[in-house]
Amino acid sequence: MALALVLLPRVLAPPQPIGTSSVFKNSRSAHRAIVPIAVVPLLLTAVTGILYSLLEAREIEVDWLMALHIGHFGPLDLEPFYSVILGVCVLVLAGSGLSLWFKTRRRAS
Repeated sequence: MALALVLLPRVLAPPQPIGTSSVFKNSRSAHRAIVPIAVVPLLLTAVTGILYSLLEAREIEVDWLMALHIGHFGPLDLEPFYSVILGVCVLVLAGSGLSLWFKTRRRAS
């Protein structure tokens, strides 16, 4: 969160004067600001899902792990919205990553 607060002014700054390098730099800084925020729920869901299935195969009950996996974080219950949050994270990361990839390819040719 602190990283996002540090990078947010750079992302929201007005674009630099004409030039492809300034556009590329803004896209890259936007992607760098988005990734640390979006990767947390994605990694949490992946890790808790893997751990839950491994422990369930050994017949070990870990209901609290499933609660984390579906977005129930104690008093903060994101369960109704958690799948939407994950979907938006995937789309934003894929979109910004593809944008950078296409700009790099255009620049190289």
